[in-house]
Amino acid sequence: MNGACGRFTQLAVSVIALTVPLVIACDSRHSTKGTTAAAPSTLRVGLGQTIGESSRAGVQQVATNLTRDTLIAFARDGRPQPKMLAGWQSSADGLQLNVKLRPNLKFRNGDAMSAAVVVRILKGQLREWLGPAIDDIESIEALGDDAIAFHLKRRSTFIIDALGLTIQGFAPDATTGPYYASSAGEGELELRANDNYFAGRPAIDRIVIHPYNSLRAAWADMLRGEVDMLYEVGVEALDFIKPSNAIQVYTHQRNYADLILFNVTKPHLRDKRLRQRLNAAMDRTEIVNQALSGHGMPAGTPVWPYHWAFDSSAPAFEYKPSVIASGKPLVIQCIFADASLERIGLTAQRALVEVGVDLQLEMLPIDKVYDRLQTGDFDALLADVLSGPNLLRPYLFWHSGSPMNYGRFSSAAVDTALDHVRHAATDDEYRAGVAAFQRAIVDDPPAIFIAWTERARAVSARFHAPVEPRRDVLSTLRLWRPAADKETSPD
Repeated sequence: MNGACGRFTQLAVSVIALTVPLVIACDSRHSTKGTTAAAPSTLRVGLGQTIGESSRAGVQQVATNLTRDTLIAFARDGRPQPKMLAGWQSSADGLQLNVKLRPNLKFRNGDAMSAAVVVRILKGQLREWLGPAIDDIESIEALGDDAIAFHLKRRSTFIIDALGLTIQGFAPDATTGPYYASSAGEGELELRANDNYFAGRPAIDRIVIHPYNSLRAAWADMLRGEVDMLYEVGVEALDFIKPSNAIQVYTHQRNYADLILFNVTKPHLRDKRLRQRLNAAMDRTEIVNQALSGHGMPAGTPVWPYHWAFDSSAPAFEYKPSVIASGKPLVIQCIFADASLERIGLTAQRALVEVGVDLQLEMLPIDKVYDRLQTGDFDALLADVLSGPNLLRPYLFWHSGSPMNYGRFSSAAVDTALDHVRHAATDDEYRAGVAAFQRAIVDDPPAIFIAWTERARAVSARFHAPVEPRRDVLSTLRLWRPAADKETSPD
């Protein structure tokens, strides 16, 4: 994915989430020696909530998540961790960053993933992933077959974070994930295990992804044994899914924030005091309970609360409602593309009615939403935005120079704080920048920040799925195997 459409998909929403942290691959802490089931095995995946305008779009996006991998991963606290990279080292002055690839990396088609090839890929993608921070890079060069040097104009903490981008070679079959697409039927896609996967061949040989018109239909087939996994379970369905002994439901806290982004070029949304009061109208705890059935956390700031530099003492949005408009209500037109966000939109709508604001929700196809964002023809956007686990994501949305700043938001205090994070030389400097960013956003909010959401997966008891605390169960997909297979996963 590239260009402006690729940038939009980083903003858009849980069911439309086409973002790096959703890439599904083995945790690099496991042994790189794969396990193989005694007989060929198939995992049948039901996609009950399609992405975008068609089931084909949903299937293709899930396939992308399974067929492309990243150079680094991130811990829950936002710290980068090696993945296809073996490690990295920065010079004392911060002006050179050397990264080293794992030995013998290959694309799925067997081509070597050399440093020279990775440099070509990075040169084509980094501008999109770094936004204005691309100006920190002077040049990138390969150092032999397995090392890459970044020569920087100034110190930048975001260079490593940007290596969370997905890697795809220049040939269609030069994929990097644990699986590759082998065939496509009518709306259905078959994936096969990648023998050249860097962390070892997956134990499950074959995955078949099948779209459904509704989660309920997918769930019915799962109860009949025709589906082994539901890729995503809506929070509204958790209560009726959990009672089944034949199915295990796995939930994890996501670093996505449900929010209502403002177009601050609109005259009625320019005043930061109004936007402060719109945030104050939200009882976030009540919204999480009502709209998300308790499966989420209130979002008091745009910073992932588990980030190592999060400042719990900094100001946060509080519930202090006051009448914004009496008599004729203030009208805010709010577009969205994801049907699963409607409940949270309606709950926010009810809260705003109480203070004299009419939030008029309009669901549109994703391409129409994107067109409206590009032209500025919108008041507000309801979306599920990737906001962690690092600070590169908020930088790309809220820095005035970012191409993903769709609300045309500009704040000298926000820019200064984010640039302080970007150029920090020490952890203390980084923390100071994060705290300043939290204060600046609360003072001049570009959006109503509502909730950090959860995601749920349902897996048949016919499969053993190793679980790591506080992580998406799909992060261990390479190690899944039929429950009848008595082999143990490598430690």
